[in-house]
Amino acid sequence: MTIYYNPHTDDFLAEPLQFRLLNRRALKKYGFLINEARSSGNTIRILIDGTSSGLISERVFHFIPRWLRFLFVELEFRAWKYINCFGDEIERVKIPEVPVKDTLIAFSYKAATGNFELRKATLEKYQTVVFHLSHYFIATAEKSDNIKGLSNAYLAGDSDITDIDYFKHFFAWYDKPFLVLPFAVSERFWNKTPWTTRDKRAVATGSFHNLLLEKPKKKYIDFITTTKTTTYHPLRLSIYQKSEKLNNYIKCHINPYREYRRSKVNQLLSHFQISQKQYFSIDIVQLYNNHCYAIIGEELSGFPAIGAFEAMACGCVLIAQPQYYKGTNLIPGKHYLSCDGSLEDIVRILSNINHKKGEDIAKVASQLVKNQYNPKILYHHWTNTIRNI
Repeated sequence: MTIYYNPHTDDFLAEPLQFRLLNRRALKKYGFLINEARSSGNTIRILIDGTSSGLISERVFHFIPRWLRFLFVELEFRAWKYINCFGDEIERVKIPEVPVKDTLIAFSYKAATGNFELRKATLEKYQTVVFHLSHYFIATAEKSDNIKGLSNAYLAGDSDITDIDYFKHFFAWYDKPFLVLPFAVSERFWNKTPWTTRDKRAVATGSFHNLLLEKPKKKYIDFITTTKTTTYHPLRLSIYQKSEKLNNYIKCHINPYREYRRSKVNQLLSHFQISQKQYFSIDIVQLYNNHCYAIIGEELSGFPAIGAFEAMACGCVLIAQPQYYKGTNLIPGKHYLSCDGSLEDIVRILSNINHKKGEDIAKVASQLVKNQYNPKILYHHWTNTIRNI
C-alpha cells in the first residue's frame, strides 16, 4: 500500500492552507497523482503524524507540546480537505505501532528537515520510504544526513541526477537505485500553431532567486558554497541581465522570484510573497505556441524544469544541457538541441539553426511529451515503480 506523508504542508500534491491565506497560487506539480487516483475511483491514503505544519515554522512547531501539535494539525488537515474539495476518497491512516509492509512517499522539501527525530521512529516502521528530492537544494546537508539515517529510504526525482556533481557531493553514500518519478504535463499544453507562422526567436521563461537575500540564510549556504553561485538558475539570470542585447535571438519572459528590497520590513513580507503575478498573467500556452524555440534553464542541482516539457508539448524546440535529462527518454538532436549552458553557445545555435530540422524535432518532441508525460501514463509509472521497489 502506498501512503503520502504530510501532504498538507506544501503545494506538491494539493493547495496548502497557507497558500489560500496568502493568496498564493499552488503549483501542485504532482497533483496528477491525486487527480488520477480520484478519477479512477481509487483511495488516496495519507499519514498526518503531527510533526510539521504548513502554517507554523518548523523552528517553532517542534517546541509545542505534542498534544497541542496534534490538535492544531487535526484542524489544519480538515481545512486542507475542505479547500481542496476532498471527500471520502482521502483516507487518513493511523501512525503504525509495529512495522508495516507499506511504502511512504515523502517530499524531502519539508519531510527531511526540522526536528527529524520527531518523525524518525514512525518512518522506520515502514518497509520503504521514498524521498522525492524536488527542491533538495534547500538545506541539502541536513536532508542528506537525516535520510542517511534511515535504512529503508530510497531517493527519487524528476530525472536521474546521480551523475550531477551537486548530488554526488552530498549523497555519495547513497547506493540504491535512484527512482525517476517525474511531473506530468497538463493537457492544456499542446501544439496548435503552424511552425512557419511562429517567431523564429527562442522564448525564455522561468524565474531566478537571489540566494543572498533569501531567509533564513543557513538553508541556502550549502548550495552557495558548493556551486559558488547565488542562484539556482544562472542561465536564466544571464538572459534576464542581457535581455536587451539578446532580443534579436531571445524573447525574455524571465523574472526575479521575489521583489528583493532593502528595507527589513519589505524583505520579511517578500519572503511570503513571490513575484510571479506577471508570469502567471501570461497565456503561457499561447506564448510557447508563438515561438519556434524555447530556453527554460535547468537548476544546477540537477533537475529539469517542468516548463521545458510544457514548451516541447506546445511545439517549441528546446535548447538544453543533456546532463540534466538523464532518465527522461529525451535524446539530444532528436527531441531537443544540445548546448553547453553558455549564452555564447545558445546564440551560436540560434544563428546557425536549420529551421527545417527544427520543425522535425518539434514534432517528435511534442509527440513524446504527449505520449509519455501525460498524467494518466505517469500515474501508472509512479504506481508501478513504487510497487517494484
